[in-house]
Amino acid sequence: MNAPTPQLDWVPPGKPDWHTGWMNGYARGLDLVLNHLGQDADYVTIMGDMGLAFIMQGEENSTNVHDGAVDVGWWPLEPLGIVRLSFLEKTVGREIQDIKLPSGGGNPTSSYKQWFESAVTSSIGNGKPCLLRVGSAWYIITGHDREEMPLIGMCPNEEAGNEKIYRLDGEPMPPYAGFTIGGTVPTIDRQTADLKALKFAVALHRDQVLGPDVEYDGDYPLRRADEFGTYWRTGLKSFASWVTYLEDTEHPGQTYWHSNVVSHLYWNRTTAIRYLKAMQKRHSATVAAHLENAIQKYQAVIKEVGKADISGESLSSAQGRGKLISIVKRISDLESQAVAELEKAVEALG
Repeated sequence: MNAPTPQLDWVPPGKPDWHTGWMNGYARGLDLVLNHLGQDADYVTIMGDMGLAFIMQGEENSTNVHDGAVDVGWWPLEPLGIVRLSFLEKTVGREIQDIKLPSGGGNPTSSYKQWFESAVTSSIGNGKPCLLRVGSAWYIITGHDREEMPLIGMCPNEEAGNEKIYRLDGEPMPPYAGFTIGGTVPTIDRQTADLKALKFAVALHRDQVLGPDVEYDGDYPLRRADEFGTYWRTGLKSFASWVTYLEDTEHPGQTYWHSNVVSHLYWNRTTAIRYLKAMQKRHSATVAAHLENAIQKYQAVIKEVGKADISGESLSSAQGRGKLISIVKRISDLESQAVAELEKAVEALG
């Protein structure tokens, strides 16, 4: 019988003081694991480099329908956690391997053993934590044994002071996505990374990243993009789809779906502002001015988000849905204004 895989003697730290509320579990998990392995990485930079701070995830002509209504709040949709990994490797200086459960991957026990167990045990055996999406959340995996539910770890969204390692037996098996960290790779300089990240943010807003007819021509190849492009969108088309679904008063859907969209917009744009503020310090006054204009537009987006009435009473009435539609359209316009400033910053960076 094989010996149990070693357990790592490490409890990841909880959320930083500056961040209140939810943090993207994937980006926060990478932040913690990479720093544990000696890499210089931080949550805000990962969110910006990956484009997660700038996305508006949604689906066009979605088939994700419940009782005739589209679940607009199905967050986080998977693509943006994977497609930008080749670029992220060059900004954090480590290989990042992704694992994904194929469609129809089998029963929980056999699926885990077939698709994940070898990568997980190898990573932990080499002293490196890994990340898995299990059930509804991402987890940092620090141990594995021979119990029926073998995974041991922690949610990266734990509050500071409440961190603890535990067995993941409260979540359904198997994992359906995961990431392991490989060896070191050469990095690109931060100024070059800023330019490429801003170009990607513009492409996301214009829905030039995912889609059946999209051919993204960025400097770094997208990973698995062909698996995600049928319905999922990343910018203006997502806002337009949200409006379309709000206009369908016959199929109102669930209140929390819209709450999820509003919440993620707030969290992501708050992070985008911090990302751009840090970027301002590295570049010329001309570039910094355009970034400041973009920051102001994103701050206006956050104010509009705060006006959204996503109560059940409001969303059950045509008047309430109409008010939310007006807010969504204003947000979409502000986002376009922000991206126009990002484009000017790209031109100035040259």
